[in-house]
Amino acid sequence: MSPVGRVLEALSACGTPARKNGNGWQAKCPAHDDRSPSLSISEGRDGRALLNCHAGCETPAILAALGLSMEDLFVDEDRPTSDPVIQRYVYTDEDGTPLFRVCRTERKRFFQERCVHGSYTPGLGTTRRVLYHLPEALSAAADGRRVFVVEGEKDADALRAAGATATTSAMGAGKWRDEYSQSLAGADVVVVADKDGPGYAHAASVVASLEGHAASVRMVQSARGKDASDHLAGGFDLDEFVVATPPDVARPPAAETSGQDGSSRPSQADRLVSIGLEVYQFGVTDAGDSFAVPLAGPRIALPLRGNSQSLRAELSRMYFMAEGKSPRSGALADALTTLQGFALHSDPTTLHLRYARHEAALWVDLGTPDGAAACVDADGWRVCEKGAPVTFCRSALTKAMPRPVEGGSFAELRDYVNVADDDWALIEGFAVAALVPEAPQPILVILGEQGTGKSGAARCLVAVIDPSTAPLRSAPRDVCEWAVTAAGSSVIALDNLSAVSSWLSDALCRGVTGDGLVRRQLYSDGDLVVTSFRKMIVLTGIDLGPLSADVIDRAIFVELQRIPPEARRLDADIERDFDAARGRILGGLLDLVSAMMRCRDRVGPIAGLPRMADHAYVLAALDKAVGGNHLGAYMRASATAMVDASDGNALVESIVGLVNECGHWSGSASELYALITPDGYAPRSWPKTASHLSGALKRIAPVLLARGVNFESPPRTRAGRVIVLSRSGSVSRDAGDGDSRLPF
Repeated sequence: MSPVGRVLEALSACGTPARKNGNGWQAKCPAHDDRSPSLSISEGRDGRALLNCHAGCETPAILAALGLSMEDLFVDEDRPTSDPVIQRYVYTDEDGTPLFRVCRTERKRFFQERCVHGSYTPGLGTTRRVLYHLPEALSAAADGRRVFVVEGEKDADALRAAGATATTSAMGAGKWRDEYSQSLAGADVVVVADKDGPGYAHAASVVASLEGHAASVRMVQSARGKDASDHLAGGFDLDEFVVATPPDVARPPAAETSGQDGSSRPSQADRLVSIGLEVYQFGVTDAGDSFAVPLAGPRIALPLRGNSQSLRAELSRMYFMAEGKSPRSGALADALTTLQGFALHSDPTTLHLRYARHEAALWVDLGTPDGAAACVDADGWRVCEKGAPVTFCRSALTKAMPRPVEGGSFAELRDYVNVADDDWALIEGFAVAALVPEAPQPILVILGEQGTGKSGAARCLVAVIDPSTAPLRSAPRDVCEWAVTAAGSSVIALDNLSAVSSWLSDALCRGVTGDGLVRRQLYSDGDLVVTSFRKMIVLTGIDLGPLSADVIDRAIFVELQRIPPEARRLDADIERDFDAARGRILGGLLDLVSAMMRCRDRVGPIAGLPRMADHAYVLAALDKAVGGNHLGAYMRASATAMVDASDGNALVESIVGLVNECGHWSGSASELYALITPDGYAPRSWPKTASHLSGALKRIAPVLLARGVNFESPPRTRAGRVIVLSRSGSVSRDAGDGDSRLPF
């Protein structure tokens, strides 16, 4: 790496990335409280890095703040040799073949070199990252023996010399990967934490990653000194490590940082960063959003930015508890920028909203302050007080779920949803599938005349599967509002729709299978905000008007029955009774999901798979588990919806009439357009040209199939594209490749 590259990398690690400025770069100086970029970085003629702080900071002070030395400003061949390498730690693969090595200098600087054809070259490149002493660690894990995990190769070698199996990850704290935990599966792991904030944070993140892989895992610290080497040098043995305790965030070591007034007391920003690193683990999502997870307690992510339910508010609270006063807003902003730098250097992590799969189990975030989660597998379900092994996120819409009650019944929800038996099977199947997050769910459309309890039914269903502070919402006005509406909860219930516009129709279809929205961040020139999601969608209305075939093919239509006057109840009574029943209803739902999971491997190929094939397999497994006919009800409802959608559609009726008359027709789009277009007045929705007719036929193809008409459009030839219309006899759908495995 060039000298300028080393400086730029160090600036990014400190949370003050440099920006290109002419022939050089400009950044905030890390040696003082820099409000605007005052540090210039350029490359000299001899390749060395030149630093100039316009506020007057000396180069040694700048390098000390960056963790660099004067040698780092020179190109490799010209660097002074006053800091020789004193130790090389070799990392190998499972068979002992060298992959790379970590070099330690006399001044405790570290750099890495990868092994290429038996010789070493600077940097790791794409070299596979592995644990130190990997063959020994794998052997100990396979035998179920004890393995020590430490921070640094020096400590690992010291423990190894004392007769223990010890390992570490390369490049210091914060670089642990989940694949390292898989290498230690089955071992009794002892994680030794260094006695400082970053060391404790690193050890806690390693413990969290190892849970579910290691046979057991515990975190300890040295009985004397800072690390494992000090522990052994103090005369203590391998069994005399003590239980690790978090560093005292109220009284940090005052000599570590200097304030602006030249005293030894840390600045507010440095103090806030220290508190954050001691209490939280930092990460970044696949979309680039930074978050923090408490090191102690459930893994509920906090966004770094925001006015409420964010790390900003928590940091301010903890600072007040430690110092007795509130931090300055500027100090908070600087601290969050630095912490964001730590987060951006971690591997991307998936955050889960309400539901998640981890190995063979499904996890449900109950939304309670203590972070409790329900774990569902083929053997049943249980509530885990310490939380889930995955990282959940929450929003302002997230509301606590009821505590599930054993022995309950999901059928109790039917007291609050007045539907027929077939429609109840549709709702029950929708609720069970809601807990399978990786399988796309169909849109649940609840229809009924005035006074049938559509809104109440949707509100009760949402209160069971994804309680929200806004369970029912109005239709969004545009795509951006839709993204905001959809991003904060797992279930989106749009109430009292009278029509579905074309853009909303497309958004609903994408929301079922996985939507993504990219837009420019406010008050920036190039930063992007990426929102992606896949949701469960509920729509209610008296009549939604004409719906596209794509929506119909992805929907479940439920018709509510009229409520007789003598059966009506007061809203207050319904709310009281439902609140008392919610725990039993949720417990019954978890029972159904567990039963479905027990039978999922017994489902064979399904003939005539519908558009929502994943949902069909969930229903088939549920039928085997409880002996119902959820899949049959869904297939009948889908076919009926398609037939109903053709009522009043002039184009559909014309095509069906043509095929009923001649049995088979083929020709060009122009010939078909001339044949079926009415003379004189045509409906307003009628295609304007033959080209528009081709597109319209593709959109209504599922409706035509439901009416017994096959539409085919073979690939274009020199003679043009041919349209083929014929009788199908029955609904013909692709039955798949015969794979009996479930897609979830």
